[in-house]
Amino acid sequence: MGFNIRVLAVIALLVPSVVVGQQLQMTRVRFETQQDLQAIAMRGHAILGIDAEDGVRYVWVVASDVQRSILVSDGHDVSVPPTISAAGTQAINYPDFDTPVTGLHDRLATLAASKGAVTMDTIGFSLEGRPILALKVGPADESAARPNVSFAATTHAREWITPMMTLGLLDYLVDSLPNVPGGQALIDSRDIWVVPVVNPDGYQYTHDVQRLWRKNRRDNGGGTFGVDINRNFPGLWAYNDIGSSAIGASETYRGTSGGSEPETQALIQFHREYPPVIGLSYHSFGNVILYPYSHDWGVLPPDLPVYANLAGSVLAPAIFDRNSNSTRSFYTSGPGWKLYAVNGDYTEWLYRELGTLAFTIELTAGCCDAGIQYGFLFPDDSVQIAQVVSDNLPFALSMIEAAGDPERAIGPSGQMAEGVYFETAAPSVRVVGQSNFLGTTAVVRGVNGQQTVPLRGGELETGTLRQRRSGDVTQVTFPGSVDISPQLRGAVIHYADQGTGGAEWQGWPTDSGGVTGNTSWIGWQDTLVSPEITTWGYERLRLSFWNRHFGSIGRADFRGTVQFSLDSGITWRTADVVVGLGLNWYPVSVPVNQSTPSIRFRMFSDSLLWWVDAIQVLGDAAARDLDVAGPPITARVSENPVRSDGVYISWPPAGDITEVKIFTFRGDLVFKTDVPSAQGAFRWDLRNVNGSPINNGAYIVIIRMGETVLRKRLFVARP
Repeated sequence: MGFNIRVLAVIALLVPSVVVGQQLQMTRVRFETQQDLQAIAMRGHAILGIDAEDGVRYVWVVASDVQRSILVSDGHDVSVPPTISAAGTQAINYPDFDTPVTGLHDRLATLAASKGAVTMDTIGFSLEGRPILALKVGPADESAARPNVSFAATTHAREWITPMMTLGLLDYLVDSLPNVPGGQALIDSRDIWVVPVVNPDGYQYTHDVQRLWRKNRRDNGGGTFGVDINRNFPGLWAYNDIGSSAIGASETYRGTSGGSEPETQALIQFHREYPPVIGLSYHSFGNVILYPYSHDWGVLPPDLPVYANLAGSVLAPAIFDRNSNSTRSFYTSGPGWKLYAVNGDYTEWLYRELGTLAFTIELTAGCCDAGIQYGFLFPDDSVQIAQVVSDNLPFALSMIEAAGDPERAIGPSGQMAEGVYFETAAPSVRVVGQSNFLGTTAVVRGVNGQQTVPLRGGELETGTLRQRRSGDVTQVTFPGSVDISPQLRGAVIHYADQGTGGAEWQGWPTDSGGVTGNTSWIGWQDTLVSPEITTWGYERLRLSFWNRHFGSIGRADFRGTVQFSLDSGITWRTADVVVGLGLNWYPVSVPVNQSTPSIRFRMFSDSLLWWVDAIQVLGDAAARDLDVAGPPITARVSENPVRSDGVYISWPPAGDITEVKIFTFRGDLVFKTDVPSAQGAFRWDLRNVNGSPINNGAYIVIIRMGETVLRKRLFVARP
């Protein structure tokens, strides 16, 4: 086998190709519009990232001299900034595949032979006959009771940092994790599979001939070579010519059919036999965590709450970048189309066919080494490589642990995934949750009557742990309510639509095109602010809005920030951050988890071209009958437990003076005050009657309004 591989490698050097002899370089292409961006993709270029400099936007691609000339002839402004050269001496820290002893093939075989906890199998062969190797860490036997977790790398040949990530992961799982408390038990309860080199032919070619080669080594005819394995998976293969290409010379050439390549077939057969609960695919570069869906902008997975919880956010990152010269301090996350829409990719196939919660990790920022952009050419430096591995190990381990019960796994925010919730109420009702809560119809009530809306869920709306059902609201004007079942009622407390009158929201200009009409708000470097919105009597508040945006998921400084205020705009708290490329309208649903008499929202756009429409403030209506005038007689608090430096206590206005007293659970008076009843609320700064800060613990709030006495338990748990 080894002799044949080497002969084939030599033959490959002699085969004429449009790439051999041409220099592939990282290339910046300036663009201005969505149409410009799509035109670049349809030329067959893989969009590697979107960036900006002095207000000018550009994309990164890898291109030859000929390809750059074509882009220029198309009218694009093209440049090749200083980058680390792809040519040079043999790599020190990046082994090739074939070389005896030191090559990856032999290194992996040695690891499996020397470590009792590791077994190795060949799951298929490449076009040129190289084995595609899978290493298993865990018990040697097979058991359906143990969840499978998979890690794959080097789907794209030039991404040399990715096999090093899997080698570092294997070393940690074998040599270090068993010595961590609970580590051996975790290994014994999982079947952990690692495929370090999905594309061994292409990887060897990057060592022997062309460092920035991406695809496998399929002879496409006509002098072109290679299929992009990550565009070759069935299902949504060839969904369009933007996310993959039908051109053999293209970097994103998808092949003649879904699953046409032996490397793709090997993974498909392997995963069908051992379906993973969670799967990670390592790529570079970009510092992002991507998950389905990928094929079209704005399409959200039904398991979005689980994905988003596990992958973290700008506010609670799952992976930090601690490389000394990195331009980005953490990895951002989102559906794959937030980087750029692709089809026929590995993770989307895993999710749709096998129900695997699948993630793509784009390792490293791509910049900088001694001030120079390195892109795919991560420095040949063992210390920096080890740092990438160290940065990414916690997320990998969290995925191994989460595979036991992804729905109840604790994410980087310290929370579990949301259960059942409304994504939006207009222009369509969209509800996400377990199927037994969702129902098949919604009764929608508004200021002009009601409508019964059939709820549907298609193939893309059925996930592993959640489903989404939706129905169009065509006859009802909000505010109002949405009833799905006795357990699931939503109130549309506030609604603002630029197309039908949303003047109470101020700060952004109007643009043509909207999700409900002909106009929407548009922001760039400014703030859209809501009026004061009365929310007394509602719980589980949520801000929902439809949006699209033009940014870069790898640039978290290009962001749209969503904030709320419980004190009429004196102080603001950040609830969510929107990043990335979203060229189609889709809903964002932001939980506030506060009970408050009133609330304000604002959206600040910081270098993110951001369109917003159909803004809705939703609340849990289960505690309040919308057909009854006035809220129930009960006391409410803005936060419980209280983790900030103060809490709002509110009540239904009645009488002249309201007496508020706060006691410990032992009955000791802590605080008291009188408040005009019409005020309906006051803010307690967590100090006692002497002005000293109180201790964390449990308290009872007593509110007396004439003959009416309200009681509320309050827990203080400040950090």
